[in-house]
Formats: sequence, structure tokens, C-alpha cells
Amino acid sequence: MLVRLHISLASSGLAVCSALVLMLGGCGQGEYESRMGNIGQMMAARQAALVNNLVMKEYFPVTDPTNAPSGVKLRLPLKFSGGQATSLGADIARAKLAQFDIPGFCYTLETMVADDAGKQLPTTLHLYVVSKKTTTAQQLRDSIKQQAVVVSPEANWVLVPAGKAPGALAGNMIAVTGNFDFEMNGTIENLPGTIRLYMYETPENIVILGFRHDSSTGNEKGKLALSIAFALSSVALDVPAPAPAAAAPAAGS
Repeated sequence: MLVRLHISLASSGLAVCSALVLMLGGCGQGEYESRMGNIGQMMAARQAALVNNLVMKEYFPVTDPTNAPSGVKLRLPLKFSGGQATSLGADIARAKLAQFDIPGFCYTLETMVADDAGKQLPTTLHLYVVSKKTTTAQQLRDSIKQQAVVVSPEANWVLVPAGKAPGALAGNMIAVTGNFDFEMNGTIENLPGTIRLYMYETPENIVILGFRHDSSTGNEKGKLALSIAFALSSVALDVPAPAPAAAAPAAGS
């Protein structure tokens, strides 16, 4: 799938370059700048349309186990919204990541995604919120890494750059690969898969987003992977809107 994607991108890039040469050849500086501005707007519009087809337009506020705001928000992948996903609470065994003991579990969103053969397999988003009154981010990273290297000895935290949204947050990510149990229609299959944990901080909380999926490929799985990337680039501080200003006193009052 990656090879096909790279070839597709390369072909698209050549087509765009050819179009630019045809459009820009022989024009003066002023006209060149004008055309480049139009091209930039066109490409930005196409990018926005692509994003809107893959993630929610509205921001999703992450809440803690008591349903209080965590201070983090993101645009969820559409596959994890509406009727396409199921919410799993702590009372459901598969809701928690069996490979990790992480405090602050909130809930899990589960969606089914088809592979190349049309087989529906679960992909899950696990949400955790931990108060900084109970631990530090570094202590939590150290604890999670100790558990991660048991599954993947090479596992280590890496930096996730902030996106371009207002209040965007940088984070840290650690990934493990191995064979995990996936439940489908009451049947459990042990399949190769990947777990990625993304950690973000606010002044008060530590928020962890955990994505778990099998290693099969397919067009639908490729779209979900892209939507998750867009969702992560939207992670930002969830700052309450300022209270409306008090009305000015009436004249003569």
C-alpha cells in the first residue's frame, strides 16, 4: 500500500509541476505572483476539503473520568464519530489496553474497518486523563516505557510536533508492535498489530490518546490512517470562551 501511495503521490507531483510550468511560463513578475497566489488558494482549498472529508468539523473536547474538561480538544476522525463508533466503558474487558497499566482511564471508542479482503477488524481509540496532582508527565512516561519495552524492546518516546491550529499542542508518542487479541462478533483472533500512545500536557492534566489497530492493509485502512494523522495535527488546548462583557449601564441610570 505504501509503494502504491508513493507512486501515486509522485505521479501527482509531476502532474502539478507540469501544470505549473504551463501556467507560469512566459508571464511577468506581477502576473506570476498573482497566479502563484491563486494556485496557493486552490491547493489550500483542496487540502481543507480533504481534511473535512476525514475528520469532524467541530472540535471534540476530551473529558476526564468524572466527565470534567481535560483542557485538550481535537477533531476526531469521522470513523470515530456518530453511529460509526461504539463507546466502551471500564466494565468491558476489551476497553482497556491489556499491554499497559495506565491510570486515568476514561473510555474507548471502537470502530470497524475493512481490510483488502473485506474483513471487518476493530480499530480503537483509548482515552486517559491523569491529574498532575497525582504524578508528573516524566514519571508517567517512564512507567509507560518500562511496560512498552516488554512488548517491543526498541520502544522509545519521540516528539510529535504541534499542528497549525490555534493553541496547538506538541506531544510525545511511543509505539509497540506485536500480536494482540482482537474481538470480532464475540470471536477473539490473535493478530499482528500496533499500539501508539500519544501524550499531551496542559497546566493541570496529562492526556493520553491510544490508537490500536491490526497490521492488515486496505483502502479503508489507509483513509483511517490519514484521518488519524489529521486528527493528531488538530490537538490543541481547550480554552473556555471568555464570558460576554457586561452590558453598559443605560444613560442616566
